[in-house]
Amino acid sequence: MRYDNLSDADDTVPEFEFSNVNFYRYKGGSHNAVLKALILEQYRKAKSSYGKDVQFSTWTEDGSLDTTGSCALLGIDTQSEVYVFYNDIQIESFSNDIKIEAQELHWNGKSEQLTSNELEPVILKKGDTVMTGTGFSASGISGSFAFRGEVQGTIETKDSDEGKTE
Repeated sequence: MRYDNLSDADDTVPEFEFSNVNFYRYKGGSHNAVLKALILEQYRKAKSSYGKDVQFSTWTEDGSLDTTGSCALLGIDTQSEVYVFYNDIQIESFSNDIKIEAQELHWNGKSEQLTSNELEPVILKKGDTVMTGTGFSASGISGSFAFRGEVQGTIETKDSDEGKTE
């Protein structure tokens, strides 16, 4: 790095570094999203941020909790609205009755698409169904999801007469 060239420093040194942060996003007078992180770094030139040990929550317009999640690492490209989650990812959507566990996921805020790496296994729990598959994608607009790779799973059903699980 050339120290006499400040643009080089912009690429490698965070403009801001926050520790033990709680960020709240407000819309219409009430908060609709919260991001908590052990460390959050913001880089000016790259228009990106990185978080460690991240937890987040979102709320619907009527104020009910919609989504919670956590991951060990988070990369954010603020210009393209792309969020990349890494390691020990857990996401729960209460409005869709879905829980997701993975090691790498990508969220595109513009298209509202959640996708995994083609070969990365994703565990999805929806109602009484638990599936593990690769090539995962989900639409935040339609609420649909799909796996392009192999899928394994279990479905639990209850006997309506006796309330037993089969």
